[in-house]
Order: sequence, then structure tokens, then C-alpha cells
Amino acid sequence: MTNFNVQYTKQARQMGPLFFHVGTVIMDNLPSHIKCLEVISSQATGAEDSLYFSDLKVSLLFMITKEEYDWMANNPGKIDSLVLELMAKLPKDRLMTGQYVGLADNKRLTFQPQGKCETMDNEKIKYAFFQIPYGLKEWEKVEKCWVMYNARLQSPLPGIDMNEAVNVFLDINVGKQEIERFAPDFKLMEMTGKQLLEILPVYYRMGVPKIVCRSTNGNRIVKLSELLNTQDKISGASLQLNIIRFLQTIRSVHINEENYKKTANLWWTKLCNNVLEDVFIVPFNFEGEGYPKEVSDRFIHVFPNTKIEEIRFSTNNELIIVRNGEEKVIAGTRGLSYTEKADDRQMSIRTSYNPTLKQEWLGVFTDLYEFDKVWKNAAHIGIASFADFAQHYKPAKGIVINPANECFFLEEETISQLAKHIK
Repeated sequence: MTNFNVQYTKQARQMGPLFFHVGTVIMDNLPSHIKCLEVISSQATGAEDSLYFSDLKVSLLFMITKEEYDWMANNPGKIDSLVLELMAKLPKDRLMTGQYVGLADNKRLTFQPQGKCETMDNEKIKYAFFQIPYGLKEWEKVEKCWVMYNARLQSPLPGIDMNEAVNVFLDINVGKQEIERFAPDFKLMEMTGKQLLEILPVYYRMGVPKIVCRSTNGNRIVKLSELLNTQDKISGASLQLNIIRFLQTIRSVHINEENYKKTANLWWTKLCNNVLEDVFIVPFNFEGEGYPKEVSDRFIHVFPNTKIEEIRFSTNNELIIVRNGEEKVIAGTRGLSYTEKADDRQMSIRTSYNPTLKQEWLGVFTDLYEFDKVWKNAAHIGIASFADFAQHYKPAKGIVINPANECFFLEEETISQLAKHIK
């Protein structure tokens, strides 16, 4: 159940066995301006009978409109009638959560209340909150929306706000106002709801945890893990997210020098920690084979210093690695073969020549999608840690992460500094 906090007003009313007051909800997936009404009753209305005890009261939290919220101060008769109707019908579209309240110690135990009807409103549900899409079917019906992206990064990389969210607008004017006030480096990309659903898995793979849907009616936070119905932790996701945030900072022309240094140092430190902790996809060949072969059958090999505790395939047939006790999916590995036995031949990581920099670099990748942009259909795919490729990058100038995308360079001096922290 979602955690929530309610800021109540000082006004409260008593009506027989019912005590109630109004407030504003602060909740993980709700905007803070949502108004609510808490009703505390000595009866077990809406509760699960098996969990009800006579020494407890039951608290039910209902969502209400701004107009109904104002009744508490200026129209007591209407608020009393509303409370009675809510308690009698327990409409699911308004019923948010329930709690058992101890009479002696006032401690609370949260439970999921059982509503009696879908809505007590005869007409269309009048809450702006419920007009903002949440589930897949709702988003498929959206004809137009606008995604905020950073104009200083390559498309389709999203713009990440300070809460690690991508902003999606259902009204273009709301988006323009947001950019004008807070995000001059950002722009809006128009798309349909179906097109948004196609790129959200890419955002999730990049480490974006949520989107914020904004409209004239309010805001709604949507967790991508819930929308995409996945609990998979993606290898390299945190690294990619921090790369985006680091590049947003260093390329911004709207940040003062003090904030620039502070923010850039913060993301640089996080990036370096990611590099030491994550595993990467690398191109390699066995000694004597020359250039990596391109064949239909592709095999995954693990380098000796990677220290992977377990490798298996998920229900979606993607590779899951267990490292330091944590399970992570390597995105894009569906249908590949995994070679469990170590090969006696020497494995050599391939470097690439960068025509822009006119230097050799060792390109490493966070997942197979990025790998295939450079080494599509390469027969041998290596899983390596920093400890592996830090020893093999010479005579290259350094290491570049995701060279076909917005990339992150590690030059020789940085590699040497990080190598001191290899465990």
C-alpha cells in the first residue's frame, strides 16, 4: 500500500459516533494539492471483520473536491450530508485508505478498505485527479501529450528533473509555462499516448524511475515499474541516469558557477561509484581470431575479474546476473546463449578508432542495445567489470561508455585513480 501523509486543518466536527476533519494529502503517487476528508468511526464500516476488535476505531480517508473542502468552514450542513453519504456508500473512486486507531495508545494500523460502489456521483467523475491517465489502457487513448527533453542532449534522451522524473504534459501551455519558469534548457516533444508507451521502456532502461503527468487539472506521479508491470532491476540503469544528469549540468548555460561546481562534483562522484560497481558489455575476440566475427549465434562470456555469483535467464529470457547479492537484468540479452565454462584461450577486448577524436578508445556498453549500435551481431559478447577492462584498454587513449550515445569518457588519469579503489 502506498505511504501517505496528511496535513489536516484545525477545523473538526463531531456528528454522533462520527468525528471528521479535512486536509491535504501528500502521497507517493498523488499531487500535494489533493483534498481529503478523514472520518473516524467507532463502527467497523469498510473494514475487514476478521481484523476488527472492539477496542479500536476505524479511520477512513476519502478524496474530495476543493468545493467540498470549503464546506467545512462555510456550509456545515453540506459537509455533514457528504460525510453520511460517503460512509453509507463507500465509493471506490473516493476511498483512499483506512486505518485502525487504538483507543488507548492512538497507534494506527493501515488496511485496505472495502468499497461498496464504484462512484456515488451519477454523472462523470468530477475529480480532476482521475482525469489524468495512469494505466496502459488509459495512456493508449491519449491523442496528444508532450514530453520534456533536454535540448542540449541527444534525442531521445529525456530531460531529468531534480526528482529524477521525466515530465509529461497533457496541455502544451502548462509545459511552456514550466519551461519558461524553471527549465530554459528543455524543450517539448509532441507524441501520442501509444508513442509514449513505446519509449517508456527505454527510459526505464536508462534508470528513469517515474514520470510526472502534468495538466491544468493537477499533477500525477506514475512509477514506471508499476506502469510497465516489472520489478526488474536493470544493470547499468543508475549509471545511465547519472550520465544524463551530469551532462545536463555541465552543458547548462543557466546555472551559476557555484551551483555548477557543486552539482557537477556530485554527479561525477556518483558516476565514478557506478563505474566501480557495475558490469559492462564489451567486444572481444579470442587470441588468433582477429576482428570479432559476425554470426547469427551469439555467445556471452564472463571475464575472470567480474565476480558474478550466479547467472540465469529471466521469464522473459533475458540474462540475470547476481553480483554482491543483488539481481540485475542485462537489457537486450533475450535469446542469447551463455557459455558457462571458462575458455582456455586468451580473451582480448577490442578497441575502436574514434574519427572525431582521432584516437583509439576502448568502448564499453551498459546493455546489449547500446552494444549493437557499434558491434551488431558480434559472435562473442563479454561481461566485464572495471577491474577487467582497466587492465586491457592500452594502447587506447582511455575508456568511453556507450560511444554511440551521449557518452562518458574516462581518460588515463581517471582510470588510474579509480583503479586504486578496485576491491
